[in-house]
Amino acid sequence: MSFPNIIYASGDGLTHRQNESAVKNRRMGQIMLYEDGRQWRFVENGGVALVSDDLIQGPARIAADFTDIVVDAAAAAADTSVSVTPTTTTAANTYGDARSVEAYGYMLVNKAAAAAAAAGVYRVKSHVVFAASAGIIITLQDPLHVALAINDEVGFIKNPYTDVVQAVATTITNRIVGVAQNAITIDYFGWLQTKGIAAVNSAASQIVGNRLVAIVAAAGRVGVEAETSGVPQYLGEALTVPTTAGEFGGIFLCID
Repeated sequence: MSFPNIIYASGDGLTHRQNESAVKNRRMGQIMLYEDGRQWRFVENGGVALVSDDLIQGPARIAADFTDIVVDAAAAAADTSVSVTPTTTTAANTYGDARSVEAYGYMLVNKAAAAAAAAGVYRVKSHVVFAASAGIIITLQDPLHVALAINDEVGFIKNPYTDVVQAVATTITNRIVGVAQNAITIDYFGWLQTKGIAAVNSAASQIVGNRLVAIVAAAGRVGVEAETSGVPQYLGEALTVPTTAGEFGGIFLCID
């Protein structure tokens, strides 16, 4: 059986300009592809209205939740719930799909007594408020494929396409997930461009062909990769160069 995971659309319809309060049967992170190769991801805006042509990042990660959370009760293969002991307070359904818009976050197994259980990744359906105490129940969308033992360890990752925000200046707090091509309203849904020719808030120091990354000088802006370690997330290549920083340059995006 096949599933329509990718939406094939025409640029003539300007579908990427969507700014609506309902998902209309789309999924968080779903890909839309235009006939000219431009590609988009479906997102929910979680901050202020997104600025068109700015870099957009996923929600800030919670360091205390993404690794080494202890499983405090054995869970059998095919179970859809896991009991854990978090180390901090995190709101209910931060990693779940509270609005039933398929915004599942993820539980990953980062340490397990059984080698087959390690590195498993499961979608999270819902969870109660995290507190620094045992017995916090995680309800999974996907059943466990291998049993988990007491003292195995897991971590949680919020869906990167929900509660997206303008890329933060100074220190990016999640990966860049796309470029806004529309001013999406707070808590509304729309599309970010991830591939192909795009206009992007740019520095003015690059030359055509430079590899581009998010820069720390200004929120939502791309600039030339300043070092060669490969640590900054690669976003694409410069096609044009604006005369002034903060204007928009032509970029061939390679985020996806």
